[in-house]
Amino acid sequence: EVGVGSAGNLGEVVRPRQPHNGGMPHWIATPDALRARLASPPAVVGLDTEFIRERTYWPHLALVQIALGPADEDILLVDALVPGMPE
Repeated sequence: EVGVGSAGNLGEVVRPRQPHNGGMPHWIATPDALRARLASPPAVVGLDTEFIRERTYWPHLALVQIALGPADEDILLVDALVPGMPE
């Protein structure tokens, strides 16, 4: 593809960024699955959280996105609403 590159150069070849883990993120829907994925934690971890605030004054944690490794080698999507997950 030809487009505007990161330096603003018109006509520079622009390639879409590929996911670091080479595929889809891993959906984590049980506490055991989360424990298994974090059994040997990497040196670098990135976190992002999503909250639900519908019909409540207090936000409820709904999703935790976890990037494992220095280059986001593995992405986990943790369903925080599953019973037992918040512990």
